[in-house]
Amino acid sequence: MALGAEPSSLVRLIVMRGVTLAAIGAAAGVGMALLLTQTIKGLLFGVTGTDPLVHLTVVAVMVVVATLASAIPARRVLKQTPGRTLRDI
Repeated sequence: MALGAEPSSLVRLIVMRGVTLAAIGAAAGVGMALLLTQTIKGLLFGVTGTDPLVHLTVVAVMVVVATLASAIPARRVLKQTPGRTLRDI
């Protein structure tokens, strides 16, 4: 904001970084779960290791949590005054 950025663009930048990291982690997690289906088969009760509904639900929950977790620092950024930010540099 000190250099002319809009508050909405700062929030979008911070939240998108968090969501991007969550999406990469979710993709890696689903990939590993599919690769290790036989290993975790004994730990699953009532679902199969390749149940798409379970995988989609877990990914959706992770993306929502990452979005909310990224929104907290984004709100903190908006509370900073541009003058203080420039002084801290």
